[in-house]
Amino acid sequence: MNEQAEPPSEPGVAVVGGLPADTEAEPTASGAQAGTAAGRAPFRPLDLLSSVRRLFSGGGDERPRTVGGPAQRRRSTPPWLVPFLLILTALSLVAAIGFALAWSNLRSQQDTKTTVTRVAKDFLLSLTNFTPTNLDSRLSNLSTYATGDFAKQENQFFGTSIRQALQKVQASSRGQIRYIFVQTLNGNQATVYAWVDQTFINNKLTSPQTDVLQVSLAMFDRPTGWKIGSVSVLNSPNPTSPTP
Repeated sequence: MNEQAEPPSEPGVAVVGGLPADTEAEPTASGAQAGTAAGRAPFRPLDLLSSVRRLFSGGGDERPRTVGGPAQRRRSTPPWLVPFLLILTALSLVAAIGFALAWSNLRSQQDTKTTVTRVAKDFLLSLTNFTPTNLDSRLSNLSTYATGDFAKQENQFFGTSIRQALQKVQASSRGQIRYIFVQTLNGNQATVYAWVDQTFINNKLTSPQTDVLQVSLAMFDRPTGWKIGSVSVLNSPNPTSPTP
């Protein structure tokens, strides 16, 4: 028959398979010092506050994390990039200004050509379109286009003797501009070439006659607008067969 061994009667000695003899005993000062010496840090309120912060921040590691890999270090701007961008911007601005000036100059020149052509057309149509009844008003209107040498010679073209001679023969004329263009344009001066088909008749002719006038006009820009400085007929009148 087996006899059970009695536990030792000395307090504080552990028995194999059982509990410590004095489990409810309060720790003594020597025991607390021993626990601290064994590596357990004493309780501090700041440690508790840090633990609570880590709970709300998502863990003990407060460094920023990147999903899928380690945190990437921000790349710094190369030192040459800013001057390069400034130079590129300046060049683009200069090119834009140059293009705007060139376009503005081209547009202004085109507008001037349009004005010169319009004035030349009005003059030539007034010169080659008249009847005995409106001859006097037409010739008076032509004098408003004259300037320079042409204004000095106005009497030769539109003087009283010319008007009387045309009225005496009951002259009539009808002109159509076939084409016209600005040959030169330099500041306030221009030259215009025109080809005018003219049909005329008077009481000395049995039937209307046709002619082609090749005319060169020297024009000048005056405060009152573009004017005719000279009129040059490049071909001599050469009437063709009567118009049917």
